[in-house]
Amino acid sequence: MKIILLLAAGLLLAACAQTAPTPDTIVKPTEPPATHFVDAYPKQGDQFARVPDKALVNFNIALQPQSSITVTRDGKPVQTGALTFGQNKISIAVALPSDAGDGKFLVRFSGVKSDQTVTAGEFTFTVDSKSASAYLDFTGKSDVTIKMKDIKFTPALIRVSPKTKVTWINDDPIPHFVNSDPHPSHNAFRALNTLDLAKDAAYSFTFDQPGEWAYHCSAHVPANMFGRVIVE
Repeated sequence: MKIILLLAAGLLLAACAQTAPTPDTIVKPTEPPATHFVDAYPKQGDQFARVPDKALVNFNIALQPQSSITVTRDGKPVQTGALTFGQNKISIAVALPSDAGDGKFLVRFSGVKSDQTVTAGEFTFTVDSKSASAYLDFTGKSDVTIKMKDIKFTPALIRVSPKTKVTWINDDPIPHFVNSDPHPSHNAFRALNTLDLAKDAAYSFTFDQPGEWAYHCSAHVPANMFGRVIVE
């Protein structure tokens, strides 16, 4: 009788092991990326002056409904929006509350694949509202120009009012881009993306959503060609 019970228990455990999602890799700053992980927003180690509007993770494989994202600030849970899936279910995201406050944020994600294995990982970013003092203040202006020169955005950090039109002009002899973070998915703010801009070419975008928007030149990553726009 004992042997039969032991065999039954063993079969039950084996069945559970086959159906329960199991992590395959954990993403940490010092370790290689998780299987099928592409990029995330914010990126590991980012600092913002305003709480970003979302936490987003991109993959190169379709995910299942059991996938999840959880966020904490200084060890305390952050109340996020419901999990949403991007096109073809290869990305997951949660909205972050604008009043989540300053501190260190930890984002943990779990991407469940069709075979019920999991690509799990984590990344951190910080919010320091005092750092907004380093952003040039163009609030109240209707038009702002940013030059792309010497493989930099000048100015790289700006604050504007809603409905401000920002124009980027390429003063370099090589092409540049204006692409939303993260790289290479460029989907944290899909509206803010260009094709290559040749010398003297210009691109304009009118910001009407309050928040902080991170962008970069995808031709010059990881060179220091990053920018931020705070819309007050």
